[in-house]
Amino acid sequence: MPSYDDRPIDDPWAAPAWSQPPGPAAWQPARTPGIETRQVLLILGAGCLVAALAAGTAVVWRSLGPSGQAALMLAVTATVLGLAVRLERLPATAQALGAVGVAGLLIDSVAGRSLELAGARALPLHVYAGLAATTVAVVLAGLSIGVRRLWAPPIGCAVAAMAATVAWVQPMSLDRAAWLGPATLVVAVLVERTLAMSGRSAVVGRYVNATLGMSLATAGAVASVVAAVLHRPGSLAGGALVVLLLVLPDASGVADPDVEKASAYGAGVLAGALAVAATHRWAGDAQVALGAAMAILGLGITMAPLQGGVVSRARRALQAASVTVVAATYALVSSDAAPFAHVNIAYAVLCVVAAGWPARAGNASNARAVAAVAAVAFSTIGVDLQLHLDRVMTPEAYVLVPAVGMLALGAAAMVVRRDTPSWCLVPGLMLGLLPTLWLALGGDSSREALVLAAGAALVVVGAQLRLAAPLAVGGTVLTLVVWRLVGPEVKRVPEWVALGAVGVVLLTLGATWEARMLDLRRAAHAVRPRIAALR
Repeated sequence: MPSYDDRPIDDPWAAPAWSQPPGPAAWQPARTPGIETRQVLLILGAGCLVAALAAGTAVVWRSLGPSGQAALMLAVTATVLGLAVRLERLPATAQALGAVGVAGLLIDSVAGRSLELAGARALPLHVYAGLAATTVAVVLAGLSIGVRRLWAPPIGCAVAAMAATVAWVQPMSLDRAAWLGPATLVVAVLVERTLAMSGRSAVVGRYVNATLGMSLATAGAVASVVAAVLHRPGSLAGGALVVLLLVLPDASGVADPDVEKASAYGAGVLAGALAVAATHRWAGDAQVALGAAMAILGLGITMAPLQGGVVSRARRALQAASVTVVAATYALVSSDAAPFAHVNIAYAVLCVVAAGWPARAGNASNARAVAAVAAVAFSTIGVDLQLHLDRVMTPEAYVLVPAVGMLALGAAAMVVRRDTPSWCLVPGLMLGLLPTLWLALGGDSSREALVLAAGAALVVVGAQLRLAAPLAVGGTVLTLVVWRLVGPEVKRVPEWVALGAVGVVLLTLGATWEARMLDLRRAAHAVRPRIAALR
C-alpha cells in the first residue's frame, strides 16, 4: 500500500514541500525527439477511418436511395468536421479529424459523380468537376477562416481551388491551355487573400497554393508561347499573364523582396519569349535589329536610377525581357553566317559602350569588366566570320581584332590597378606578331622588314615607358629575325674572325667593369672625409 510520501507532487492532498526531508533531486530520463505514440495512433486511426468511410459508403450507397445517400454523405462529413471543431482540448485529435473531414469531402465529391447522385451523371465531366471543386473550396475556405487552428482545411481549399480552375478552363486545346495561366494566377491570389486571414495554421496551405498556382501558370505560359509561334489567339493570354505577374505582389499582399523579384523576372522572361516567338519568321537582319534594339533598351534601363514599387518591377521585367530577346536572337540567327556575323558585331559595339559607361553601383566595375571581355569575344567572332565570307586570305587580318582587344584589356587593367605588371600585354603582342613572324622566318622578305620595324618599335616603347613585356617581346622578335637573316652567313665567316669577335667582346666587358670599379672607388674616396667630418 502506498505511503503518505509516495503520493505525487501534484496531488492536492500531498504534504507541503517544507515538510519533506531534503534529499537528492529525482532523476528523470531525457525525452528524445521523434514521433510520439499518440501521433502514430492518431495517424493510423485517421487512415482506418477514411478507408472505412470510403468502403462503407460504396457498400450501402445503392440501398439508401438518392435522399439517403445525400443524408449519409452530409451526416458523416459534418459529424467528423464538427468533432474537429469542437475538440479544442485535444489538438492532435482535432487535426486528425480535420484531415479525415477534408478527405471525406473529396470522397463525397467523387462518389456523387460515380454513383449518379441527383442526376450528376447527366452533367458534362468538367462542369460537375468545376461545381464540386468550387463547392469544396468555398466550404473549406469558410472553415479555415472560422477555425484557425486546423491545418487540413487550408490545404484542401488550395487543392480544390486549383482543381476547380482546371475544370472550368478545360485546357483540352492550345488556346484554352494558354488561358489557364491567367485564370490560375487570379484564383491563387484570391485563395492567398483568404488563407492569409487564417493565421499560422494556413502556412502549409499557402505554400501548397503558391506551388500549384505557379506550376499551372508556368504550363499556361508555355502554351501561350507555343500559340505565339503558331500565331494563334492564345498568345494574348501570355500578355495578360505578364500584366498579372507585374501586379502580383500588390494583389496578393505578399510584400516580400524575393516575391517581387521573381514576379518581375518571370514577367520579363515571358514577355521576351513572346516577342521572339512572334518574330521568329522574320529575316535574319530584321532579327538582328530587334536583338540590338532590345539590348540598347536593356542597357539604358540598367543605367537608369532605381525606383521602388511597380516601377522597379517594370524595370526588372524589361531587363529580363531584353536579356531573353538578345539570347534568343543570337541562337536563332546562328544558322545563317551573314546575320550571325552582323549580330556579333552589333553586340560587340554595345558591349564596348557598356564597358565605357560611368559606374554607378558598387558592382558596376565587375559588370564593365565582363562587358569588355564579351566585346573582345563578339568582335572576334563577327569580324573573322565576315572576313571569311569576304574570302580574305591574309592571316594578319584574322588576328588583328583579337590582338588589339587583348592589348586594350591589358592596358585597361594596368590603368585601373597600378600594381598590374606589364606581362598582361604579352598575349595580345604575341597573338598579333605570331603569324607575321612565322611567315618572316619562312623567308618572306616583306614580312621580315615589317617584323623588324615592329620589334624595334616595341623595344623603343618598352625602354621609354619602362615596361618589361614590350621590351622582352620586341627583343625576342628582333633576335629571331636577325638570326634568320645572319645565320646562313655565319657559316661562311672564318673561325679566326669569330674568335677575334669573342675576344673583343670580352675585352670590352672587362674594360667597362674596370671603369665602373674606378668610379666607385673615387666616389668612396670623396665621401669618406665628409663622413669623418660628421663624426
